[in-house]
Order: sequence, then structure tokens, then C-alpha cells
Amino acid sequence: MRNVMEQNDKYSFWKGVLEVKRKDQTSVRMEIMSALHITTMQAYRNRRAGKVVPTIDEKAAIDRIFFTYGVDNPWGGKE
Repeated sequence: MRNVMEQNDKYSFWKGVLEVKRKDQTSVRMEIMSALHITTMQAYRNRRAGKVVPTIDEKAAIDRIFFTYGVDNPWGGKE
């Protein structure tokens, strides 16, 4: 079972979501959900907020997805 905890900006990719163009945000969300095998919006929100610590492979997949949309460092919370 994955480690679920309080929101942690270190594991949050909110920063990346906010840097992606508005028109691409749905595509990014769908790609992340597919790559991480997430089926519910609540699970996605928990990941986005940093409540679930990503594995090394999950972090690499998230980095790769954001990089294709022009975001070099997606990690961090809302500021």
C-alpha cells in the first residue's frame, strides 16, 4: 500500500499543472492518470496535492509527461 499522508509540497505536482497551458491541462491529467493506473479523480487529486509519495518510476513518468508540455520542473505546491 502506498504511503498516504498530509499534503506535502515535495511530492506535489501542482506547480506543473499551473504551468501547463489551460487547453492542455485535461490532456496532462489524463496522461498522468493512465501512466499511474489511476481510475478516480480523488486518487488523482491526492497525487497532485502530494498526499501520496510517488515511486521512482511514477516520478519519472510524471516528469516525462510534463516535459512534453514544456514544463521542466513540475514539483511543488500552489504558491
